[in-house]
Amino acid sequence: MNEVIIACAGSGKRYSIVEKIENLIKTENIDPKNIVAISYTHKSADELKKRISDKLGELSTKITIG
Repeated sequence: MNEVIIACAGSGKRYSIVEKIENLIKTENIDPKNIVAISYTHKSADELKKRISDKLGELSTKITIG
């Protein structure tokens, strides 16, 4: 399954990505090592890593984020 999110600034893209990843792991039983999240900037990728880590804890270390 592939998913692309395109939206304007401040519309909740990162929130949507974090919630989708949490759902894939907890509801759909997807292995975190099979998830890749890509962002356009280092700053955005760092924020995405932080939010996913805050939400999923240790599971987040298995997700590829860049």
